[in-house]
Amino acid sequence: MIINEVELKRLIREAVREALEAHKSTSVEYLTVQEVTKRLGISRPFCDRLIREEGLPVIRIGAAIRINSSSLKKWLDNREGTSK
Repeated sequence: MIINEVELKRLIREAVREALEAHKSTSVEYLTVQEVTKRLGISRPFCDRLIREEGLPVIRIGAAIRINSSSLKKWLDNREGTSK
């Protein structure tokens, strides 16, 4: 099979576009506690309490705490409509 230059360039563009889309859909966003407090409109001490007592999922990297944005969304969705 012989491919001309125009067709080859089109195939390369298409492959790059697909690879970028796949990467975009699988990339993970990690938030700092400060970013979470801003998104949720809560104080730092309250966020710390949610982590410590309410099971807000975190990732600890040394002293740094990060929250996976999709895990945060799942955690919030599970709490929606429930009260203690």
